[in-house]
Amino acid sequence: MGLNTSKLSSRRVTDFIPVQDFTGFKLSAPTVTIAGDESGTVAIGISSDANGAALSKTTSTNRTGITGVQRPLIVTAGTATGNEPRISELNSVGLMGLLMYTANPTTGDDIRHMMRIPDKWNRQQDIRFRVIWMSESNTAGDGITWLMLYSLMTLNSSSVAAPATALDTPIAEDEVISQDLLMASPTGILNAGKITNEDYISLLIRLSAFDAGMTEPKFLVGLEVEYTPRQGKYPRSLPGNVPAEAA
Repeated sequence: MGLNTSKLSSRRVTDFIPVQDFTGFKLSAPTVTIAGDESGTVAIGISSDANGAALSKTTSTNRTGITGVQRPLIVTAGTATGNEPRISELNSVGLMGLLMYTANPTTGDDIRHMMRIPDKWNRQQDIRFRVIWMSESNTAGDGITWLMLYSLMTLNSSSVAAPATALDTPIAEDEVISQDLLMASPTGILNAGKITNEDYISLLIRLSAFDAGMTEPKFLVGLEVEYTPRQGKYPRSLPGNVPAEAA
């Protein structure tokens, strides 16, 4: 009896990309301040180097200047000092997410990722995305909206491109069900055929909006990608080479 390939061709698969695997992180140096309400000299143990000179304090004035301390932050356009998105623990269970603060469709907190387009994605079928998130809000119905953008790149042909194109079906507003619940956003869709011979994709997830009363912490946990696996042999023999019969 032969294999029924019509059923195989419609099978959908979902992969999960945890936010810690995103490539858009950087190290950023915080400002260290010695308060100016103490009298006399404050010994900070580094008086022999430039940092020590910057922070050496003998008067009641604030001194700042340590530059060698770093913490993990992300590249983002819309955060105020002290409220940068950062990796933080989820509900004290030892699992981590990206704590986000500022919401705006163009300047809200965001994280970016670049990846090779998997050979197993069938480019002639929709690619679907869901944001996995969590909030400490205990108000059912609190609304939150995640924005997703993308750009496509071809090796040896395209410049590295920031995500700039909206999905064909944007991710709709989601609502809190209960506190600390692991949530999946509504589905955003990249239509079939939008990816042709490109090799890489850059992605952006941005905190676009949330209800005014939703002041509790909001975490991005990761991204789900749902696709139809390609039929036939893969990986591709050459970058960008997707024969029609193997698409």
